Amino acid sequence: MEPRSWNVRGDALRVDALADSLVLRLLSAMGASGTLVGGAALSSMGTSSLPALKSYLLGQQYYRRGNTDSSRLAFESAVATDSLFALGWRGIASTYIRTGREGTPEAQAAIDRAIRLRRGGSPRDSLLLHGDALRLAVVRRASAANDALADVPDLTALLRTLREAVARYPTDAELWMELGDADFHFGELAGVSLETVLQDFSHAIALDSMVLVPYAHAYTAALRLGKLGEAATLARAVMRLSSAERAPYFELQVALLDSAPAISTAARRLLDSLPAGNVAFSLQELASSPQATALTLAVAEQQRVRLSQNPALPDSAGLARVVLLAQALRGKRVATPQLLQFGDRTQLALIGLLPVDAVAQEARAIIARQPASAGSALGLLASIRDTASLLLVLPAFDSLDVAARAQGGERRAFVGRIARAFVALARADSASALRDFLAVPMSTCGGAPCAALVTSRLLASAGRDGDAARVLDRALPNVVTQLSPPMLMQERALVAERMGDRAKAREWYTRIVAQWADGDTPVHAVRDAAKASLTRLR
Repeated sequence: MEPRSWNVRGDALRVDALADSLVLRLLSAMGASGTLVGGAALSSMGTSSLPALKSYLLGQQYYRRGNTDSSRLAFESAVATDSLFALGWRGIASTYIRTGREGTPEAQAAIDRAIRLRRGGSPRDSLLLHGDALRLAVVRRASAANDALADVPDLTALLRTLREAVARYPTDAELWMELGDADFHFGELAGVSLETVLQDFSHAIALDSMVLVPYAHAYTAALRLGKLGEAATLARAVMRLSSAERAPYFELQVALLDSAPAISTAARRLLDSLPAGNVAFSLQELASSPQATALTLAVAEQQRVRLSQNPALPDSAGLARVVLLAQALRGKRVATPQLLQFGDRTQLALIGLLPVDAVAQEARAIIARQPASAGSALGLLASIRDTASLLLVLPAFDSLDVAARAQGGERRAFVGRIARAFVALARADSASALRDFLAVPMSTCGGAPCAALVTSRLLASAGRDGDAARVLDRALPNVVTQLSPPMLMQERALVAERMGDRAKAREWYTRIVAQWADGDTPVHAVRDAAKASLTRLR
């Protein structure tokens, strides 16, 4: 027999009333025997406590609207009332997962408790809890050599489990959301495309249109895919479901995407009135889509004028940096590089948008004062074969590794190995450089392959195009708002051509042309080469 479900509607600001309404529906469906229609007892939900159930339903309503802090408090109240309530413990774990904190001990403890208490539960819930446990294992996996190329067995098992779940329960919106969320956050490690992510979330939305998370992630995926109209539709839904604090940001995104590539009067009003932090985040989001190049540059220029007229605007420094980076990401020279961080300037120098010699001299001055702060300059120094400066950095980086290991930070204690890889690169010792780069786990570099562009080029030079493609596919989704993507895109397109994948090559050449369409002279060579390649591939 199909499980019974209820929907209740009411004021989104009165989530407690919605939970009360759900409890009343349950009670009315239960007779004096305490069973639901079909013979299911209240205890089949994992608790016989109505107060615990009410807290759990309250948590679910907050969770659906993306209010993870309030939902966690409600779930904690549920398990405080009934410590054997497995769904309550899973709810707590879910709030950590949704906020990117699944690697914390609290998340692990909650999911362990949920799994232990849910034994004998439904096959559907067992699949879901098994997926939660695998997801935590992916996040907490140990560092390993060759990590940038290796398969992630727990991730393979996680995606297989969730795909099995949606195959068995194709009308279950929560299962589709969990699959989409896993694909969104970890898909690059398993070759999952953004198109697949968007399809997963589309299934979840079609089955339940009142949950925030699928809309928010689908919006990001659509934007990165260059589907600006679809992104606007999704942003409109996020605005509808968001809290009063978050809604204005998505109102801005809707106004901008609806008016692209120009800025409408409504969008301009919001750009001039919203806090600088909101506008900065909006501009970063737009910068992730090559197809939004004209709109990104228009917003960046509008905000440059706004900052020049309001120098005392709160958070103006952060917004000014984002404006400059958005312009640079589109291949534009930066007029005031001193407003950027040193790491930004090294990336600009590698692209050709700042003089290499001047930034290298700045790097040497930093090394003389505080060598441990020069990590972002390693690639630049290696590119000009400045072995002497790189060797000065090594002792400081080795000390950082020793300190990290002493504090239990083994997953990130590899900066000395990275520095040695760049020393080898500066000495033209490609074999040693490649060995050292591949020895560094992705956890050291935020979950993506370290020095992905250099590593992929070394792999390609060694005749390992398949491995180069894997490194690039794992890196590109993680650097969409950094300055290096067009160079990574070019390398990915070249690898695809050599492997005979003309469609993939055209995809990346097209993105390069879109992103650097109006770029300044230093990026013309890469852009024009991409144009020529597209003509040849047609």
